[in-house]
Amino acid sequence: MAGTRAAQSSWWIALKAILLFVLTLLALLGLLVLVSATDSFRPLLLVAVVALVIGAIWAGVGRLVRRGRAGARPFWRSWLSASGVVGLLALALLAVPLLVVITINATRPLAVPRVTLTDGEREVVFQGMIHIGSAPYYQAVAFDMTQAADLGYVLFFEGVRAGAPENVQRMNEILGTNGVNLNQVYDAFAQQCGLHFQNEYFGVFYDDMASNPDQFVNADVSVDDMMAEWDRLLQEHPEWSAAQINERPEEEVDNRLDSMMGRLNSLTPGQQRLTQLACQTVLNVNLGQLGGEKPPFNENVVVDFRNRNLAEMIMQHPAERLYITYGYDHFRGVYKLLTEANPNWRIADVEWRQAIDNATELERELQLEN
Repeated sequence: MAGTRAAQSSWWIALKAILLFVLTLLALLGLLVLVSATDSFRPLLLVAVVALVIGAIWAGVGRLVRRGRAGARPFWRSWLSASGVVGLLALALLAVPLLVVITINATRPLAVPRVTLTDGEREVVFQGMIHIGSAPYYQAVAFDMTQAADLGYVLFFEGVRAGAPENVQRMNEILGTNGVNLNQVYDAFAQQCGLHFQNEYFGVFYDDMASNPDQFVNADVSVDDMMAEWDRLLQEHPEWSAAQINERPEEEVDNRLDSMMGRLNSLTPGQQRLTQLACQTVLNVNLGQLGGEKPPFNENVVVDFRNRNLAEMIMQHPAERLYITYGYDHFRGVYKLLTEANPNWRIADVEWRQAIDNATELERELQLEN
């Protein structure tokens, strides 16, 4: 019996030692989070005071419960022991959000596909794109584009062309970007998230589009085309007009952008890193969800109308090999249109690239249905 009790006591001591070790590691991580977020050790004093107060209450209650028992520890020892555990727990709790963020980014990274299609005679490589991402992702895509151009592929690019000033103003009112260059918005978000805007890496191809338009093709529509399609849709669905308008004063949009950049510039390096981690987590989770409900203009014009235009350009272009860089949310609609027009179109190969954090190749299942 004595041997059993001794063994149980040894296991309990070992378990407590392991728990204390893990708790201490988490507390150290929480301490780093606290110091990074506040850029000061002073909040640690507050944690210590709270721990001492709670520890005193804990030790006092324990002393009342064990009153009269032999071998009771002195109050000060119980107080310090309880305060230490409370302090470690408090700091460890601060580490939980960081661990959640790290886990999400490690297990649910945003990945975009590079899909190779064929109808038996032609080959189309569709490289899914996002507006902001990590440098290795854009570098890898730019390398592939250069290689494809050298091999004689015709390159299709995404990029809504300019339109009449009145149509630009109407579209800005609908999208809520009145008076603001979208490139500035993407660049600002990229900086806040510790990422890059795609134009940083693909500007060189704009010169190719100007000098060699037969091989480097803008495969998008113009603002005028989009607003003409929207006017046509409004005749069929007049209720969309009031539901879609998202007009914001130009000054309000500018102030929000300036405010965001001002807050970013005022952050300490530690605060910037925590902000970047949180931002990248949001992108990994939200951008990883294809489809989803969109306002009428976004769904029917920004996505569907441009899908039809791209599918038509693919079918009409005489080149045997095309390399397309386009928003990855467009692929399913374009592929559906191609197969409806010609059932011989099929997916020959799919490769995935991690768009945020690094260029790790991933294994994913390509979603073709909503």
